[in-house]
Amino acid sequence: MRSTAHWILLPWLTGCSSSGVSLILDTAQSDSRQEDSGVQTEVLPSVPETVPDPTGVCQLVLECPGVIPDEPKIDCLLGVTGEDGHTWYEGPAGVERRGRSSGTAPKPQYAVELRDEAGQEQSRDLLGMGGESDWVLHGNYFDRLLMRNMLAYDLFQSFGGPERYAPESAWCELSLNGVYQGVYTLVERIKRDDDRIQLDERIQLVDSGSGDAFVIKHHDSDTLFNLQMTNDGFKLVYPNQETASAEAVARVTDRLRGWENALYSDDPYDPVTGIFAFVDLESAVDIVLLEEFMKNNDAYFLSLHLWQDIDGRIHWVPWDLDLSLGQPSYNDNENPESWVLYRPDIIARMALAPEFSTRMVERWAELRSGPLATEAVLATLDSHQATLGDAIDRNFETWPIEEIDFWGYLYPVSSYAEEDARVRNWIRERLAWMDNAVSTY
Repeated sequence: MRSTAHWILLPWLTGCSSSGVSLILDTAQSDSRQEDSGVQTEVLPSVPETVPDPTGVCQLVLECPGVIPDEPKIDCLLGVTGEDGHTWYEGPAGVERRGRSSGTAPKPQYAVELRDEAGQEQSRDLLGMGGESDWVLHGNYFDRLLMRNMLAYDLFQSFGGPERYAPESAWCELSLNGVYQGVYTLVERIKRDDDRIQLDERIQLVDSGSGDAFVIKHHDSDTLFNLQMTNDGFKLVYPNQETASAEAVARVTDRLRGWENALYSDDPYDPVTGIFAFVDLESAVDIVLLEEFMKNNDAYFLSLHLWQDIDGRIHWVPWDLDLSLGQPSYNDNENPESWVLYRPDIIARMALAPEFSTRMVERWAELRSGPLATEAVLATLDSHQATLGDAIDRNFETWPIEEIDFWGYLYPVSSYAEEDARVRNWIRERLAWMDNAVSTY
């Protein structure tokens, strides 16, 4: 379950903590865990028998020996503590800068890998979000509301069930080498794991016809394959692209090519051979409704994350929605009364399916009576702002809100209150417009 977290500055770190085989091979009973990297790592106990309630704003203390590079990760020390003084982690971590446009921001975001004293990755539960070694520290620099991403993840999770996986995240404040850096979110990195995307851990030995379990993401480099329907390259996240067998890679690629071929076939909506023989209809509808409500500038072509369980259908995961809810000031994003401007074939052709448009209208009505009710969305913002409290003021004392810019494409605001009022008004107008427009998508 999501933990919203209000935490205080952590004291300076003083040191480091210490079958049978037929079509599939069942490895679920293994005592050790197979990480996406293919390296066996020990799962260490991370919390005491009495687990504290991780509510409030956590404090992150990061000590690094020099400037944190874009890559590779450098050895640092990380501390994660709660408002009640409970230390969730204190020890080594590999850290590097990450992100496309956000990677150039004055307030960077970081990729963090928890490590043991020998430099091997180790899994730890941070703030009740489950055990893992890989995390992201997101600065939300271009998001002057600070919570566009968390709102999107909250909403997608609230749409229902483990198949609506979105990264869990918690509010934190970061100190880097003794210098206060402002409000960050500690976010799960999207990957296969019992506490993240829960995929079948069995390994396919022969082609079953509908493919292996996998996670893929859009990527600028080291891509495994390109898809015409998105005009983009994809990288294999699970199984690990660098260690996966040629046969496993071929099965994932064949599955995605099959989806693309169905999309461009003479009968893309055939129930047996068409799009929805490959794609989960409910997941596709939900991701489109989320992206369109947020009016995410990067929707459908950047930061795409997709997953499929063994012999299942393809699902979607939201990621990186800070350019949304009325910003930036191009691609008609400030206007609450139009659809996301760019609609690649992966979405455009699917949206023409009668079952998609019918389900989209039905699902919108369902969500509007629940998590997408206007007051419910605004209440979520209220809750996060109450959690952050004075941390909002401390953040903008460090990063003056009127000076934050995205290459000239952010509307001017002079205070957090002004940004908050603007976003709330935009949300009201957006929801009302979609009520009337959803049947025309």
